[in-house]
Amino acid sequence: MYKSLLVLVMIMLAAPGSAVETPLKALPLAKLLPQPGPIRLVDDSSATEIFIPLAPAAAIADAILSLHYTNSIALEAKRSSLLVRFNEATIAQIRLDSAQPTGDVDIRLPQDLWRPGYNKLTLVAIQHYTDTCEDDQAPELWTEIDTSRSHLSYSLKATDRSYQVADLSNLFAPGLGGQDEVLMLTAPAADADALRLRALPAIAQALALRRNYAPLTISHRRWRNDAESANYPPDDSKPGIAQILVGTPDQLASILPVSDQLVVDGPKTWVRPGRNGEFRLIISGRTADEVIEAARDLMVMDDALAAHDDVSFIAAHGPTRASFMQRRALQPGGTYDFTSLGVGDTSFTGVGARHLDVPLPLPADFYTYESAQAELSLDFAYGAGLGKASVVNILLNGEMVHGMMLNVPDGQSFHDYRIHLPARMLVPGINTLTFAITVRAPDASSACVQSKARQMLVQYFGNSHITMPSAGNAAVLPDLRRFAASGFPFVTSSDDKPAVVVADSEELLGPALTLIGKLAQQAHGPVHALSLAVGLPDRPLQGSAIILAPLDRLKPELFGDWAVTLGRVAAWPTKTFGDIKLMVQDRHLDLESLLPQSGQDQELPVETLRQRAYSGDLGILATYRNESAKDVASMMVITADSNLRLAQRVADLVHPELWGQLKGDLVTWKSLDSAMVTAEVGKPYEVGTSNRWLLLRLILSNNPWYWLGAVLAGLVIVSALSAYLLRQRRRRLMRGKE
Repeated sequence: MYKSLLVLVMIMLAAPGSAVETPLKALPLAKLLPQPGPIRLVDDSSATEIFIPLAPAAAIADAILSLHYTNSIALEAKRSSLLVRFNEATIAQIRLDSAQPTGDVDIRLPQDLWRPGYNKLTLVAIQHYTDTCEDDQAPELWTEIDTSRSHLSYSLKATDRSYQVADLSNLFAPGLGGQDEVLMLTAPAADADALRLRALPAIAQALALRRNYAPLTISHRRWRNDAESANYPPDDSKPGIAQILVGTPDQLASILPVSDQLVVDGPKTWVRPGRNGEFRLIISGRTADEVIEAARDLMVMDDALAAHDDVSFIAAHGPTRASFMQRRALQPGGTYDFTSLGVGDTSFTGVGARHLDVPLPLPADFYTYESAQAELSLDFAYGAGLGKASVVNILLNGEMVHGMMLNVPDGQSFHDYRIHLPARMLVPGINTLTFAITVRAPDASSACVQSKARQMLVQYFGNSHITMPSAGNAAVLPDLRRFAASGFPFVTSSDDKPAVVVADSEELLGPALTLIGKLAQQAHGPVHALSLAVGLPDRPLQGSAIILAPLDRLKPELFGDWAVTLGRVAAWPTKTFGDIKLMVQDRHLDLESLLPQSGQDQELPVETLRQRAYSGDLGILATYRNESAKDVASMMVITADSNLRLAQRVADLVHPELWGQLKGDLVTWKSLDSAMVTAEVGKPYEVGTSNRWLLLRLILSNNPWYWLGAVLAGLVIVSALSAYLLRQRRRRLMRGKE
């Protein structure tokens, strides 16, 4: 008996797809969707697609999809089913039974169907409630999938392959198995400080950009020049964490084994395996300047062209140091076709409702006149036989701008169909132009006869284009929503106003580098004007800065006259955090909305409360105007109760779940799964880099009292001038009578 049990256990362990190398990890389906909430499949046939990214350097050992679903009690079991397709192959059919409307099912995703990049999981509901005279859009036809309780459990295969520099993008790619954490190691010598502060920000950006949208958590250590240095990574680091070694050959000699001693003839980077099989990236040069040059070249290097385990950088030519922000944003006055925006020729067939989204990325400080317009020129067509209720509606950021009926029986084709989009509907950052297409079948010849009309066709062509209006650069700050979208104002479209990220101590270098990498991701390219410093300065900073420090290191002078003062003794606006009812209803608070509504101009804030600030598990982020700077500059402070807590909160902050919630000018958060509390407590201020008339218009629109003052001043001047002219005329008349 015991022998049989042993054989059974051995068979189970040796079964294909068993997780021998790595333990199973559970990923909720909600993490794979752009918006949280359940998936609802309606009508007689409905489908949804979920894309599961897999890093090209990873391999799936086993993957099980666990679905929790609820279906309508009106469905016919013999004709209703839920189909599961993986990369277009049907791998499961689940009967939807009205007698058992709730169910759980586990489905293994075959290893041979996985492929590097995005894997498509399709859930299709086939739903019927009768055999005759069925309404294919009846409200009884629905199935709902709970994405928070449904999850993907997976394990990864171990690999013993040797990597090349060309594999960097594959190793750090977003998705299952991608490197999401790195340990940066630098020399302990004091003369390495300048190298550390100049090279590490470039490396952080280079690796974060290869992660695309996914967060990269960075930690930093100095290695030791002793016999124990070969034990790196440290014992308290996570197993399998990627290591980034930065230094000159003399510095690296104390940590690298003799077999890995390097021949350095200039700026150079290597890929080597670590002692325990972990991935190692080595960045070096004969001098500190060459190490920094190698780090910067890593930001713009095309990995696919580096098919070797080491790469030497000879020289960089062209605008490699220029900001990439202008390349990713639509410039004022420019014309862009849909293909260049990532949307080529698109066809829709059959009946139903579909969406075509065209992204319109704008500069973070985009601002133009109220009357300005963007011009949309469309090339599209639709085929013959569409039903009378077939329409296309065009929306910009969810707001309706144009609609038309697709009601010509023989179809119609359009070239250069022009639509004007009001510029007031465009917002800084990403805009979405949506074509909401609804195709209906023609009227049935009988009450019980319906047509699926699979021959129906609507096409949009990639040579459709949009012409942007002329605009300038101006913005009202503070605005954390704008910061989250692009890094503005600490990341700008030009490098003439550099910003600095200040870590209070070397323990916070890792969180600072994590944040720098995130800003590069939001800018969609290297940010060369972003520098790194260690230690809070004795004198007030003159430019824009982001400061990471624990609460007990923050001084009141750092905040000037701002509404909030953070530190061991903090001053909070009481109406912002005291109105518990409002916090429950809306976690975004506006102090101005809590003030009595009257015609008097009131200063903000009206009340503050000083208290000892032990923040517990909270992370706190505040942004405000740097009053110490001669020019208009911004300050951001990120703090927590300790260095360790601050590192944890920054690692949570860079995840999309929290980063996407940023708005206002003061936020607090507790963990990755907790909601963020946001507030607006400071006075707005205006920034602008070009077109002074637009900046003046923004200042006047943001401060309506200026308009009233100007009108009153104008009335006074006109009245005085009129009185003066009347007096002069009266004098002339009196002289004439004499």
